[in-house]
Amino acid sequence: MGITVRESTRLSPISRFGLLTGNVGLDNIIERATVLDAPDSVYWVKANDFIMTTAFAFKDQRQEFVDLLPVLAGRGVAAIEKKK
Repeated sequence: MGITVRESTRLSPISRFGLLTGNVGLDNIIERATVLDAPDSVYWVKANDFIMTTAFAFKDQRQEFVDLLPVLAGRGVAAIEKKK
């Protein structure tokens, strides 16, 4: 059993991140937290993961990061948040 994305946004450490999906998926259940720190991290992402990233690995490849978002959504992640 996990918590919802909505509940996670009320947690102090999580409040430093910005939810990339806006208000979409706030009732998704989070079962695990995963750090996305490299482009190939997508291969280890599972459904209901809560993805946290600084997107630093993509600082010079912004479009590559944008292209990863639908891939992550297709894998069923609960939420994707980027550090502000």
